Amino acid sequence: MRKIKIKLLFLFTIFPTICFSSTFKLLFQVRGNNKLVILVNGKEIYRKSINGSKWKETVKFNSPANKIVLVFKLINEKGGSLHIGNIRIYGDKGEMRFNGKWKSISSSPLFITYMWEGNELAYRRGIMLSPPKSERRIEGWCGYEFDGIVEPAVNLRLCRLFEYFGCWDELNYYDDYKNISFYPPEPSPGDRVKIKIKVENRGQKDAENCKVLLYDRGKKIGEKKITIKGGEKKEVSFVIDKIKEGIHFFSARVFPQEGEIETDKYDNFLLRPLVVGDEQKAHPYIYFPPEELEELRNGGYKKRFLYSYLRNSIRAKVSKYEELNGFHALNSALVWLIERIPQAKEKAIMFIKQAGKGWTGERLAGGPPEVAHGLMRYSIAFDMLADSLTPEQYNEIKKLLLNLLHRLCQNARTWYYGPKVPPCFPRPLRIHAYSQGRYIMHAGLSVSSLLLSGKGIKIEDSSPFNGIPEKYLHFSLGAFYNEVLHFMTSPDGYYREGMGYMSMAEDRTGALFYHTFYRAGHNLFELWPITRKMHLYPVLTRFPNGWIMPENDSSVCSFNLIFQTLYAPLYTSKHMKGIAKWVVENGPFKIGSNDFYKWLGANTVFSLFQLKDWKGENIKSEKPQWNPTVFLNDHLVFRNGWDRDSTYIMLQTKNWPSTSVSHDQFDQNQFIFFAKKAYLAIDPGYGTYPVRNWCRGKYKSHNMIEVDGEKPETRNDLGTSVFTYGESAFPENTASTPYLDIGESVIPKWEVKKKDGEWDLLSHRRTVIFPKQTDYFILVDSLKSLRNVNHKYSFILQGNTYNTYYSEKRPGDFSKNWRNAPLSDNLSVKKNVAEWKVKNEDGKDVRFRVYFVIPEKLKIEKHDGWLGYVTYRHGRNKFIEAKAEGKDMRYLVILYPDLLEDENDDGEIKVVDIKGENYGYATLFLKNGFVDYILSKDSEEESGKDLRSDGEIAFLREKDGNVNCFCFLRGKCIKFKGKNLVISDKKLDYCVVSIDGDKYILKASSEGKSKLIIVFEKNFKNVIRKSKNLKVNIIRNRAELEIEGKAELELSI
Repeated sequence: MRKIKIKLLFLFTIFPTICFSSTFKLLFQVRGNNKLVILVNGKEIYRKSINGSKWKETVKFNSPANKIVLVFKLINEKGGSLHIGNIRIYGDKGEMRFNGKWKSISSSPLFITYMWEGNELAYRRGIMLSPPKSERRIEGWCGYEFDGIVEPAVNLRLCRLFEYFGCWDELNYYDDYKNISFYPPEPSPGDRVKIKIKVENRGQKDAENCKVLLYDRGKKIGEKKITIKGGEKKEVSFVIDKIKEGIHFFSARVFPQEGEIETDKYDNFLLRPLVVGDEQKAHPYIYFPPEELEELRNGGYKKRFLYSYLRNSIRAKVSKYEELNGFHALNSALVWLIERIPQAKEKAIMFIKQAGKGWTGERLAGGPPEVAHGLMRYSIAFDMLADSLTPEQYNEIKKLLLNLLHRLCQNARTWYYGPKVPPCFPRPLRIHAYSQGRYIMHAGLSVSSLLLSGKGIKIEDSSPFNGIPEKYLHFSLGAFYNEVLHFMTSPDGYYREGMGYMSMAEDRTGALFYHTFYRAGHNLFELWPITRKMHLYPVLTRFPNGWIMPENDSSVCSFNLIFQTLYAPLYTSKHMKGIAKWVVENGPFKIGSNDFYKWLGANTVFSLFQLKDWKGENIKSEKPQWNPTVFLNDHLVFRNGWDRDSTYIMLQTKNWPSTSVSHDQFDQNQFIFFAKKAYLAIDPGYGTYPVRNWCRGKYKSHNMIEVDGEKPETRNDLGTSVFTYGESAFPENTASTPYLDIGESVIPKWEVKKKDGEWDLLSHRRTVIFPKQTDYFILVDSLKSLRNVNHKYSFILQGNTYNTYYSEKRPGDFSKNWRNAPLSDNLSVKKNVAEWKVKNEDGKDVRFRVYFVIPEKLKIEKHDGWLGYVTYRHGRNKFIEAKAEGKDMRYLVILYPDLLEDENDDGEIKVVDIKGENYGYATLFLKNGFVDYILSKDSEEESGKDLRSDGEIAFLREKDGNVNCFCFLRGKCIKFKGKNLVISDKKLDYCVVSIDGDKYILKASSEGKSKLIIVFEKNFKNVIRKSKNLKVNIIRNRAELEIEGKAELELSI
């Protein structure tokens, strides 16, 4: 028998001595008096009532083997939801890992459970258990069950990042910067210096042959291999025989041997600066190495982008208060550094000496983030001026800036920004409302701390910093990781408050934050890969014309239109550097145009100035080589190319709340559509008041289904959850092939309250089918009532105005004053067809038709709406509401754009064989010779006409009598004109096939083992490639397959 220990910390935490430990914490949303029960292999080992307080406990139990069934169960006793975060598991020496499956369990479908599984569990380690808001008194329970093994794991660590997700009162300053130490502590130039690095293995498993590396400003100066037993620490030493004068940025890194899985790899890095010799002579030491500075002083500045713009600052006036963004201080110092103009130096000093003037008690003029923003630029200016200052000036300015840095860091540990803290919630070190403020603040403080390295000042108060720059640096970097990367960013890199707010933070401090640490040889894009994903996300989701995807309170026009290029040198991939440049060159505005400068952002200019090869000597522009269709956790993006005339569909599967209720729109499960160089099915964006009220409104403002006038929303008893929305949309059944893509967004449980007070639980599945050789797509909505209740359903579709926005010179129907925005009469409705006329970027008319194949009994209403998707401009639009009534509901919709002036860019749609409200069949005859067949139904019986299937949805395209591509979902077979194409012995989640020349490409998914037979009109030759979980046997024109889970197959014909 094996002894097991679970340690619980409630918002919550479970930790084991051989075995099981998890970290939880009870959030303020918990109300009432529910019970938490934990079972191991069917035996109850823990039970306690929870009433909203946070607490810690240790639970011990025995387990006979690694194989375990672990259950967390919440029993409803008139209570609310329970969030459990940081589920971890420990053995007697250290951390172990789950290797198995998690599944949701409950006594009733009304009880809601959410969690992240697989890699996402390791990333966020969180689950949410909640009884229904409609039935607070109902008896029942919900929970999560893990079935699998727990196995020893490695967890190498150089520094502690904040340990418990969601446990804000646990966050604090750690002095782990001392894990890099120097002997002697303050060496002189030429001294022999020993550098010691402390490495810890917090895992249960021994870390064999792990690498410990030491870098100085990005150059590797040492590497050693060591073995560290589980739960132990080890010290590794490196020696520099003759250390050089100046500033050194020592970066230690530790990696397990290849193939080893770590439970946490973000704590494997540590940075510690060391100043050798005269500190004042070490400047300027970040942005311009000597050879680059010499080139600039010899006339190179004249070739640099935006220098003349920066030079204007030496004429700026100095106020009696601080300059909150520090813009003129930095620019004036840069002019002094390059041209040695005395007036520039004097102006820069005058601006810096205003730092901190504007404090009001412990609050700051403009808020702490804006002051941190200014402090960062003051610190950069100080770096550029330092070697020309008198010792008295140097000490005076550094003391001033360190005092301001201290007050800001201390403020960051206690600062509360946002709505009032709920009374039952413990007073946190920080709250994450308006998270872009945290982004701005911690990025700015990190840069300032780095630039002020060296000797500190004496500060005696209750804080842990004591005026030592290294402590501020360690705290700020840790806070940035926890609050921006770990808390506000999804595993795919989605910044949850919206890319508009990410852009706001990037413009102020983020761009210089990444560049500064890159210049110091501590490339965060490499060390913290999630930062690379964050900046790749706008590329993956961008419109064909370069606009960013509007989501939450973001507009399509924003600073992020160009920020990718700021990070070109940071990407570790040569291809990514080329893509970063391509993003700007193929964006909506020409480089150097008025519109380009408008969206650039004043604070980003210095970052662009640093990129000497930005215009192209060393970075070659490259179009992305990836599949244009990209499936992410929060957004499914369908494309048929990366060019400006490509078609773009985005289906939102948003399930990561922004944690900022005021910036979070009710838009999960919506779609948007861009085709024929026109924005057709739109997200209204953000706008300014009063238009903003419409754009972010709860009703009718997004392309969604409403039920009884309601949208899915965050559960009203949860507010915005740190784990997920209560009525989230999740991606399912995604597959991309050369000619056909599919993807689904699913809201599994949606609680709806009718006006008569009756409650119902719905499921909503939204499916996109995209035949990529053309520009239209198919949308299927399936809504099911779990309680067999009648509802009023509304399909909302927002069309665009006629004269769409193109640029500030061609604003179309968009006005800066909302009162002057014209309302275009560009929508017509006839029976089951709605049609908009929209002018595209080339000034050509696009006809956007929307065909409702089912339901047959449908009423389409026209309404007037507002548009705010262009920042600082507003428009009016027409939208439709397609209404139907029933218990369950199915919409089959064809969204078809064509250029009116092109007679070949059109098709004929025939709706045939309708057999009731939830059955639809349609055929499309396209001018390019394609004939498409679409089938959608509730019945599991095989049905159809030329295209037949027992699946819920089926699609097939033929040309000249030959099958081009096809798919079916949730079925066993598909036939065309009497011939079998695919037959399975069990129901498949999906099966998608493209016939690309001499290749037959199949993607399919089965929950269990399934046997398939695929039949083709020609003989198969051989297998080109296949997934490991797939067995194939070819017999002429027939292939027998055995699959389990997701499978891919490519056969030669």
